[in-house]
Amino acid sequence: MPALDVLYGELMTSLCEGGACVGSTMLIFGPNGRLERAGGGWLAAGIPFEELIGRKPTEYMVDPAGEERELLHRQLKSGASDRVLAIDMVNGTEIWKLAVRSGPVGDPGTGVIVFSLHPPASTPMPGGWEIYRYKRVSSAGALHLLTRGELEVLRMLAMGLRRDAIAGALERTVKAVERRRTLLGKKLGEETTVGLAQIATGAGLHRMDSAALGVFAAANCDRGGRASWLVESDRARAARERFTRAARSQCGSEASAVGC
Repeated sequence: MPALDVLYGELMTSLCEGGACVGSTMLIFGPNGRLERAGGGWLAAGIPFEELIGRKPTEYMVDPAGEERELLHRQLKSGASDRVLAIDMVNGTEIWKLAVRSGPVGDPGTGVIVFSLHPPASTPMPGGWEIYRYKRVSSAGALHLLTRGELEVLRMLAMGLRRDAIAGALERTVKAVERRRTLLGKKLGEETTVGLAQIATGAGLHRMDSAALGVFAAANCDRGGRASWLVESDRARAARERFTRAARSQCGSEASAVGC
């Protein structure tokens, strides 16, 4: 495989429109599945990197979310998969995790390298990668409060559809769509259509079809959902809160875990 700096440069050039991606990181998992090295932006939902070093995903994520990630790593090391773009979400923000083997198949020293980044809303899915959507995202943020119906309305707002078009697509009345929009706006703390569309595109909902949205909703939202599948220590929670306060002082209310 190419040198890490070459591979990283190729990914940023092809995916990030000349550097428009936010919060890029590199994680290196060893042959035993434990994280050996980490660096870059803030994509661990507030968990400091030093708390992740030496741990497996099943040790810092609640199962079955942790097992889902370890299974993907095993598939890469075995050769069942080659280059995987795993789509995740951190604090309600879409994260692309591009995973490759660190060595040849069958080598006992082979691990997995994961490049993580937040892509611009206009970036298309890259060719040449196997696409995998995590069923249980790292943290859905406030989106976990929404119902499947509210998520459908939010997704269609991100696609630029008007309320009458949304009503037609969902086979509901315009009044029913307006009611869902009002409820989801209260849950997300945003009243404007532009603001809701920005939240939706930031979460990557515009890149989901109805089936993918249904899987996301069932695993992360409504009564069966949870805001985060990450195991957050008291120290990590305090660090995340400090970071959020600092980001908001610089970026205003639009600050997120990956920047502004």
